Amino acid sequence: MRQPRWLHDICPLTVNFLSFLALSLLAFRINQVNLLAGLDGSYFLTLAKHQFQWTTFALGFTNDFIESNGNIAFPVNFHLVPGYILGRLAGGPDINRWVCYSAAASELFLGTYVLSRALQLPALTATLAAWAMPLLSLPYVNWPLLYPVYLLIPHLSTAVAEALLIFACFRRVGRSGSLPAAAWATGIFLIAAHMIASATLCSVGGTSAAAFRSGLPHAFRKPP
Repeated sequence: MRQPRWLHDICPLTVNFLSFLALSLLAFRINQVNLLAGLDGSYFLTLAKHQFQWTTFALGFTNDFIESNGNIAFPVNFHLVPGYILGRLAGGPDINRWVCYSAAASELFLGTYVLSRALQLPALTATLAAWAMPLLSLPYVNWPLLYPVYLLIPHLSTAVAEALLIFACFRRVGRSGSLPAAAWATGIFLIAAHMIASATLCSVGGTSAAAFRSGLPHAFRKPP
């Protein structure tokens, strides 16, 4: 009996992911001086600390009395971002920056791998892409090679990873029966809802790209 592809992938994926996680924890701990760096990085650290201390979990944004009288809180829900949650658990009253970045890198790793396999790329190619995406994007050594803004906002990785998962779900919709298609469509809705609730500003680009991806096949479809 032939094993499903996901079952065949699980062992090498687990080994690679654990190796990647260990490397990330070590590299980010060494380079933590460049994580959430500068005034903007310190600003996000302060926002996260205040939100964990002064607010409870909610799906919306309230006024931030620390910012100014009656001004709305900055539109990032740190209670919904895995990196900040784990950084808070590991850092006590402060945010553990290298744990936060390791979680962000893990999201990019898994999101890239899932999309690569959804596109029917070989497991080796998907694994190489999963390693390359965070290593090139995040500040493992000094500054990132591709996108320096990751020095300031690690939660961007959450939005990017969720956009990758949405693309992977779009790839599966319509390729099987009605029930699986409904499940994939529900997954798209839940991922997009989390993206909007957790990082509203980042979700503008992510949901726009997802909408573009959903309409692209129809734009190039030949008329009957």
